[in-house]
Amino acid sequence: MKGETVSKHTVSAGQVAASARGSDIEVDNGILQAMIDALPVQLAYLDVDFNFVYVNAAYALAAGYESAALIGRNHFACFPDADNQRIFERVRDRGERAIYHAKPFRYADRPELGVTYWDWTLTPIKDARGQVVGLILITEDVTERQRSRDALRRYTSRLHLLHDIDRAIMEARSLEATAEAALQGIPMLIPCVRADVILLDAARETATLLAAYAARPSELRAGWETPVARVALWDVAQWARGDVCVVEDLRALPKPDALARQLIADGARGYVAVPLRVQDLLIGALCLGLRGTGALTDDAWAFARELTSSLAIGIHHEQLRQEAELYAVRLERSVARRTAALRASEARFRSIFENAGIGIALLDAAGHILTANPMLQAMLGYDRATLLKRPWADYLHPDDVAVHAEHFAALMAAQRARYRSEMALLDKDGRRIWTDMTLSLIRDEHGQPNFAVALVMDISQRRQAQEALVQTEKLALTGRLAASLAHEINNPLQTVIGCLGLAREIREEGGDVGEFLDIGLEELKRAARIVISLRDLNRRAEPEEREPCDVSALVARLPVLMQKKCRDRHVTLTWQAEDGIPPILGVADRVQQVFLNLALNALDAMPEGGALHIAVTATERPAGVKVTFADTGVGMREDTLSRLFDAFYTTKSRGLGLGLFSSQAIVEDHGGHIDVESRPGEGSTFAVWLPRAAD
Repeated sequence: MKGETVSKHTVSAGQVAASARGSDIEVDNGILQAMIDALPVQLAYLDVDFNFVYVNAAYALAAGYESAALIGRNHFACFPDADNQRIFERVRDRGERAIYHAKPFRYADRPELGVTYWDWTLTPIKDARGQVVGLILITEDVTERQRSRDALRRYTSRLHLLHDIDRAIMEARSLEATAEAALQGIPMLIPCVRADVILLDAARETATLLAAYAARPSELRAGWETPVARVALWDVAQWARGDVCVVEDLRALPKPDALARQLIADGARGYVAVPLRVQDLLIGALCLGLRGTGALTDDAWAFARELTSSLAIGIHHEQLRQEAELYAVRLERSVARRTAALRASEARFRSIFENAGIGIALLDAAGHILTANPMLQAMLGYDRATLLKRPWADYLHPDDVAVHAEHFAALMAAQRARYRSEMALLDKDGRRIWTDMTLSLIRDEHGQPNFAVALVMDISQRRQAQEALVQTEKLALTGRLAASLAHEINNPLQTVIGCLGLAREIREEGGDVGEFLDIGLEELKRAARIVISLRDLNRRAEPEEREPCDVSALVARLPVLMQKKCRDRHVTLTWQAEDGIPPILGVADRVQQVFLNLALNALDAMPEGGALHIAVTATERPAGVKVTFADTGVGMREDTLSRLFDAFYTTKSRGLGLGLFSSQAIVEDHGGHIDVESRPGEGSTFAVWLPRAAD
């Protein structure tokens, strides 16, 4: 944009104007200074040599100078920056305005501030002949906002990367592939020149380099094997306790061993070894050769710990899978052998079978349990004799029975060699146990389907991590409501303060203070109800807490929680419920979270205001309750609707893409579903259906 022309009859909006006649500028310094100081933004006026002519109070405060100390001084003598100086010269010479957002800047005399970020505009001021006679600089410090965005971006990237790595680990079909899948994202988040996955063999007291990443060619490659005792950097006893080993500077070691010398040759300065453990069983370690000395950042530590947890489970599962498959092959071949050979093979299997860290069951062609190992017995809470009385499908959660029956039939029909799926089992007390279940086909000596081996790993902790995503979204909802609820709480507190003051005055005069005390009590109760609503929203629920819930009562809380936010957004919120709405069986605060998330999303879809109507109705076929959220917002395109419930998909600049993903998971976990209808410019309608509680 060209510079603004200024004369004694015109003033540019939002700028300080100078009256010009010819090439001389005549300025009433007193009036101009008053105008500049009255502005809330950081503003400075400079001459064509970039000397300060005027600065307002906001600019002087941000610059760390007194106003008088800046007048007459050169801008770049105070704040040297070659890039900014070139920009100033270009604006002066071309007469064109320059605008920047979140531009980084380092104070030469204040290095403790690090990199700061600024929004700023530099506008040339011209006289009547079109000559640039000065520059107006308007700035705003956006450092904290930029750092918050960077931190959120790093956290989201870490979640995406861990999600991809975890999926690659689950899909790997060898120990080497499992380790390589874990290493693929390490250089993105950890400043390292080496990353090695070490696999321990406790019986042989040796260690094998299972997979390696190196920033440059190295003599240390995958497959390298060494006795553990020869490596001074490794403290296996410390690893077994779950402790991380850290060497801040490899070059400072008094007597570096062969591994340390190789790491230094590869460019490493620091060294970190994070143990790989599953249920107190030490498998190995993830070893990192760092570019610099010192400890890892908090983000890098968090990533390393989360990665080692997934990697340890993946390696352990692959070891057990390989052992189980090896046993299955041996068992199949041994059917035709003599009794002596069969007994030897059975002894080897029995050792694996009895001591495995996952549940193992042998099923016949009809799906009945022929035998089960101790881990599976402990997992389900039944002894061996009890387990053998019922078919395998009886221990599955009802939601998974049909899927299992279909896959098992295909397995025993030799249409597939194995299948793997996440399924839920029910233990003796009726609690749901989430498992990673693999069923493999065992053929007889004629190649016909004979048995099936079920490998069952308890992945409840992983599911809890998924639940943590739901909790994260719940905390995000709490944060979005905190400011408005603080305002709502403050109002009754101010009323209480006023009533108590009046009561004290009337008591001193001998009057009756009962009326004021009653008013104050009611206001305190109102504040308490608001606090309870916020507390209940953020409370973590457990599956066993399901009980009959009044959906109408949950919806009735929304106007209380969202009153301030609706008023600020100019949104009218109305709701209605039919008489005789049946209860549902569920976890009240999770259902409340779904309703609140849909309502807040509706507000976000109405930036210019609008109306949100919530309706609660009963359904007969199927029997349940439907809650609809209809807004008059901007609506959505078909391509947005198709990905609306995907994890990490969002149309918001500051969203994580977990809200609707977690809401759908909660509703489906309650046996319900969410439907949505929307058109661009015509608003959206979300319908949540939940089954009614059994009579």
